[in-house]
Amino acid sequence: MFRDMAAGKPGTLSRVGLKTFVDPRLEGAKVNSCCTEDMVQLLTINEEEALFYKHFPLNVALLRGTTADRHGNISMEHEALHLDSLAIAQAVKNNGGIVLVQVERLTDRHVQTPDRIRIPGILVDHVIVSAQEDHYQTFHEMYNPAYTGEIFGAQSRGLIPLDARKVIARRAIMELKKVRW
Repeated sequence: MFRDMAAGKPGTLSRVGLKTFVDPRLEGAKVNSCCTEDMVQLLTINEEEALFYKHFPLNVALLRGTTADRHGNISMEHEALHLDSLAIAQAVKNNGGIVLVQVERLTDRHVQTPDRIRIPGILVDHVIVSAQEDHYQTFHEMYNPAYTGEIFGAQSRGLIPLDARKVIARRAIMELKKVRW
């Protein structure tokens, strides 16, 4: 959805959500009577059903990176996942909003190759350098290089013991079906 918003599309077409609470034939993602606007439409394209999710304006992006240079270019070498950071920044800028990025450090010039820049400075309005104690990599850890692929297996927790949770997880995986898109 963020990539479609960044591209200026009016909405996102997807089969995700069919026959669930977001399907307009059921609840249409309306959680209570205060929700009156239809945000999801059921469409038939080439004889297949799909949902069209209407986009909403994004005015502010609060993103996270590792290093910012003096031009606002953001790299994410200590981030576990980059996900949609670039698309979110693009969508917000295309809507006239502001992009704020929290980083752990500044540099005069990136010594990494340009392909390591995940958000170009042209999309960044403000860089916030956080104190190390406010820049946790996850809710639980300050930094774990295994999450970024810098190391592999050094902090392995070994095999998970066979218990009820493992049996349920295995059974759930067996129920997954290959979906034709």
